[in-house]
Amino acid sequence: MLTSNRERVDCEPGDLYNLAASLRYHASNALAFTLTYAYGGKFKDKIDGDRDFNYSSLEAYTNSDQQIMIVAASYSTLAAWQPQQGRLPMEFSLAYRERFDDAGPSNGQVNPVLYTRWTVAGMKFLF
Repeated sequence: MLTSNRERVDCEPGDLYNLAASLRYHASNALAFTLTYAYGGKFKDKIDGDRDFNYSSLEAYTNSDQQIMIVAASYSTLAAWQPQQGRLPMEFSLAYRERFDDAGPSNGQVNPVLYTRWTVAGMKFLF
């Protein structure tokens, strides 16, 4: 049902928060493993206006939270390059990331929390 009610409202977006912890283990001068856990999200938006409309319906589903785990491994030739045993200092990396146990809007609402998973391979040249 369409309505002719129209109003400018004040919207104060909810604060974002993120906490992360990471552990790194160096198996050798060249090989390292990293484990990262992150917890974050967004507090509910605050919407207010001058009329007696139901503003709380606009605030619904504007908060969210998520948990992310990243597992990575990297191999670096920097340790071999420093004593001139290697030709070029570079680092190869492989990482896997997964968002799990999230809560919040998953539909067309504002700031949807999407289930994502990715793997990335990288190569860095150090100059």
